[in-house]
Amino acid sequence: WSSMIKGHAQHGQGFLALDLFEKMRESLITPDKVLLSCILVACSTVEAIRYGRIVHHVLIEWDNACDTMIGSNLIDMYIKCGLFMEALEVFDTLPARNSVSWNALISGYVEQDNSEEAVKYFKHMQLEGVLLNTLSFVWSLKACGNIGAIDKGHEIHIEIEKKGLSEANISIGNTLIDMYAKCGFLHEAQQTFDSIQVKDTVSWNVLITGYVEYGHDEAAIMCFEHMQLDGVSPDSVSYVCSLKACANIGDIKKGQNIHSDIDKLGSLGRDPVVRNALINMYAKFGFIEKAE
Repeated sequence: WSSMIKGHAQHGQGFLALDLFEKMRESLITPDKVLLSCILVACSTVEAIRYGRIVHHVLIEWDNACDTMIGSNLIDMYIKCGLFMEALEVFDTLPARNSVSWNALISGYVEQDNSEEAVKYFKHMQLEGVLLNTLSFVWSLKACGNIGAIDKGHEIHIEIEKKGLSEANISIGNTLIDMYAKCGFLHEAQQTFDSIQVKDTVSWNVLITGYVEYGHDEAAIMCFEHMQLDGVSPDSVSYVCSLKACANIGDIKKGQNIHSDIDKLGSLGRDPVVRNALINMYAKFGFIEKAE
């Protein structure tokens, strides 16, 4: 039972996992904490609060069974279901809180578009002296970028630099670039980009997106060209942003060249988001027949 339910939960098949859990309960088989943790993961993916409450009730009946790991799953489940007060109640009653439980709370607030609370709890996490890991930095930087908290974001960057994580850790490096770009600090975003050792498609995309967002369209196109010269394959985000930049500055020749590249890629050229960007670009140029 545990293997089947865990497998469905880990592959995003939450409803199938919960269906098996229901059948298991009908068979009067007692679950263990590992299984209940998997059920909470399934509940989070499909926002099945009824089953989540059942698991929570079982844990309460077991008394003191809510350890840090399963408590973190409970927090994540309640936040994904929009029940912040219940998540905080679980968080406050945990016998011990480590980076896993703090990260569950902070990431949950970010994913539910409440980055102000995420930043607040990250500050509390720091004050309590909890060991910060990659996820702690990534989620706190995302929160800072979402609300434009550049001072806190820069403070986190300094701490990351002290630990030597920004250059070697691509997730942290990309999130730093994104944070600076979202806050409009494009020079700092470019500096961070230049400093990271390994750059992937996401690295280039967050920089290109930032340049387009703040009207630096020529810089965005230049980045797009350098991305290709460096042998990094553009994706739909890369093409959409570059097409938008071409439309903004009236560079029809570059736009047509990008269109030609897209057509050669087959499946990417059929992406509705990419097609919409092409239509928008040609329409802005007045090429209505081509847009049609």
